[in-house]
Amino acid sequence: MPTYNSPWAARLAGSGAGGLSYTTLDLSGTFTDNANNCVNEATSTFSTTSTIVMLAADPNEMNAPTTVPQCVGQISAAFDYSLYAQVQLRFRCASAPAGGWGIVLGLYDGTVATAQGLYGNMTDDGGQTGAEQFGSTVINGNAAATLVAGGTFSVTFGVDGDNSRFQNMVVTSKSLTGPAYGYLGRVENPTSWAGGALHWFFGFQGNSVKGAGTFGGVVVDYLLTPWSAA
Repeated sequence: MPTYNSPWAARLAGSGAGGLSYTTLDLSGTFTDNANNCVNEATSTFSTTSTIVMLAADPNEMNAPTTVPQCVGQISAAFDYSLYAQVQLRFRCASAPAGGWGIVLGLYDGTVATAQGLYGNMTDDGGQTGAEQFGSTVINGNAAATLVAGGTFSVTFGVDGDNSRFQNMVVTSKSLTGPAYGYLGRVENPTSWAGGALHWFFGFQGNSVKGAGTFGGVVVDYLLTPWSAA
């Protein structure tokens, strides 16, 4: 075990990245849009660990931007863009349908409009990663593998402190079925972002009817990375 001769040593040893920790989102009461009745709300449960039952339906695409089946919430009513270097959203599941659903994680300023939000995407059956801003068609990157046996994906958003908005994304994914890892780095600059409040969303997208099935053991959380560790 190496010895770290720096004030970071105690923080890094066994405590993760500088002692930072994820905040789990409670999805109860956040599912506000059920576009084209994609989600069976009667049999789904939304909480800190959720079970989401999908019906065979077309969820629409984010790039219009259009309404998609999604949960929405707020991280901060007055986000301080000068304090943080990045924000990461993470999705985990124990099982997923092989239905072709695009799982979406994103941030926006509270208004669903062109160039006012950013999002990352991963497909449940093929592990395809993707990313874009509101108003543009998703750009795809490397694929992991199916999430049918479980896995995770995360979207890391860079903070533009000079302009009080977010820009650029890194999408990473891991499947419990090989090949295990997917990746996409994307340069995006949503110039209409209004600053102020910071909202998150988690949902599903696609451009055709997707297959029925269940996402089990779903956990969505986020991590704020400050410039200072103090």
